[in-house]
Amino acid sequence: MCWLSLCFLLGDCLFQQFSVLPSLAWVFILLFASTCLGLAIKCQFYICRTINYVLFGILWALLSAHIVLSWQLSPSLEKKPLQLTGVIASIPANKTFGTQFLFFVKQMTVDGHVSPVNQKILLTWSGQHVPLIAGSQWQLWAKLKRPHHLMNWGSTPYETILFYKDIRATGVVDKRFHSKQVKQASPLNLNQLRQHIVQLIDSALPESPFAGLIAAMTVGDQSRITASDWKVFQMTGTSHLMAISGLHVGLVAGLIYFLTRWCWRLCPIACEWIAAQQVAAMTGMLAALCYAALAGFSIPTIRALIMLSIFYSRQLMLVTLDPWEGWGWALLLVLLVTPSSILMPGFCLSFLAVAVLIFAMQGRSQETGLWWKWGRAQWAISIGLLPMSLSIFGLSSWIAPVANIIAIPFVGGVIVPLSLLSLLLGQISVFIGTGLLKLSAWGLSFAWMFLETLSNLHGVLVASSVTDWQLLLATVGVLIC
Repeated sequence: MCWLSLCFLLGDCLFQQFSVLPSLAWVFILLFASTCLGLAIKCQFYICRTINYVLFGILWALLSAHIVLSWQLSPSLEKKPLQLTGVIASIPANKTFGTQFLFFVKQMTVDGHVSPVNQKILLTWSGQHVPLIAGSQWQLWAKLKRPHHLMNWGSTPYETILFYKDIRATGVVDKRFHSKQVKQASPLNLNQLRQHIVQLIDSALPESPFAGLIAAMTVGDQSRITASDWKVFQMTGTSHLMAISGLHVGLVAGLIYFLTRWCWRLCPIACEWIAAQQVAAMTGMLAALCYAALAGFSIPTIRALIMLSIFYSRQLMLVTLDPWEGWGWALLLVLLVTPSSILMPGFCLSFLAVAVLIFAMQGRSQETGLWWKWGRAQWAISIGLLPMSLSIFGLSSWIAPVANIIAIPFVGGVIVPLSLLSLLLGQISVFIGTGLLKLSAWGLSFAWMFLETLSNLHGVLVASSVTDWQLLLATVGVLIC
């Protein structure tokens, strides 16, 4: 399974090397070639199966790219006032240059001609305007432009980020024309619920500097995390704590899993009816699904859901899962759902981190003690991800193991569950919900003091450039370690 997944990944990577999107005719050519090689599989030629898997990877990435790029803004319409009808598809973020939000365009009117679009764009509305509610339908006048390539050293190109998020244009609302709300948001709209939760956090913590951090960890709204905050996270290698990704989703799902299994085992009659392991798997998956929904089903949370679903499905079937087999299935399914994931550093680092843990921990003797269960894992990830971090970001924090060994269990095991519990109990009692949120902010203040102290040590390793040979040699050294 791992070999199939890696071949599929190689095909996806090879496709990304094209500077121009190949024609759809190549789809039929590759499909014919894959069919011919598929017949050769019966001959048990290992090389034929390998090439076939790689071709399938290229084919799937090609089809996905054509679907994403099926609609593009015409150059003649750039920076021209256009009437757009659609729905606000994200929590509006208040920034210094205006309010920024995703807008799902259903219709575009050009010179009186209405055409369906059904695409996401990123809009900015500057100046004073009525409050924007996620999920509400608007008729806006805006000037749009196609995504353009902007990149800073050590960062992902802006155009790549927009492609990864299926955002096909950016623009600004033209205030010379009247924009109006056409329809209010549905009470069941997910983004409206997320925006309401952010407002609840703000009202409960009006003076707290940690309200933005709690909003980031509960609903994935990172708009109010300042540049100085990000610098502290970067210096300590803890930026992942502020993103609802596999780490937080896994911790919350794991916590619910173990609590459910422990409680179910207290009732022998219930265990005779259904195994505690199966009940725990269902509740763990449900918790992961709810948490991913709070994050707006962002791509990192979808990736985490796929990985967790493989683990929990084996738990439901009471079948032992080989770690490498589960890793391979997760990799293949993520590439099938979101082939463009390989463009983002998070994809590489998340799967590499899991692979490092499996390689360093599986089949070892003397698996006892706190160091083996937690300290060794942090050490292995820090060393294992060092070459990739230097290659992608140009820097790596050498104090990250110290910061993460304290911050991950405290933030992921205490602050995040406490914040989520406050939102749940807040629907029953505002007093209890507000109290728990204040308790979360109080606990987060201690974690922040710890991270600020470590960031002042300036423990960052900077590499201006990393060649392929250096990366290869460093990888070999990491495997030996």
